[in-house]
Amino acid sequence: MIALALARYLSTQSLVTLVEGAAGGDAFLEVMPSSPNNAVSIKTTGGNMPIGSDHLGYDEPTISVTVRGSALRATHDRARTIYAKLQNLHDVTLDPGDLAIYLHRCTSLNSEPAYLGLDDQGRYGYVLTFACHVRAVTVNRV
Repeated sequence: MIALALARYLSTQSLVTLVEGAAGGDAFLEVMPSSPNNAVSIKTTGGNMPIGSDHLGYDEPTISVTVRGSALRATHDRARTIYAKLQNLHDVTLDPGDLAIYLHRCTSLNSEPAYLGLDDQGRYGYVLTFACHVRAVTVNRV
C-alpha cells in the first residue's frame, strides 16, 4: 500500500505523526477526520497506465496529500515542506520491512500546493498530488 509506505516515510522524516492501529497522531490514510485541527491525509487516487510496455513490472500510482491547519502560513509551509521532501524522491525502498515498496521516482504534479480554501470549521487546506513510479512485479510481468 503506497499511501501507508509514504505515511511511514514522512513519519520517519518527522513531518507527520503516524500512529497505526490506535488513536492519536496527525497523519491519516484515505480519510481526513474532523480532528485534530492540524492534520495530513494521504490518499490513493488511482494512477496512470502502467509505465512502458505491458510486460514491464512498473506501475504509476498517484497519491493525494492534503494538509489542513488552523493557521494559513503554517499550513502552507507544512505542505511545502512535504512537497520538498517527496518531490524527486527516487531509488529508495520505502518501509523496507513490512511493505518493501521500491520507489523508482516520486514526482509532484503540482509545483506549489493548491489552496483548497477554508473548511466548515474555518481551517485552511492545501493539496498536492504525486505520481509514484514503483516496481510492481507480478506473475505476468518481469
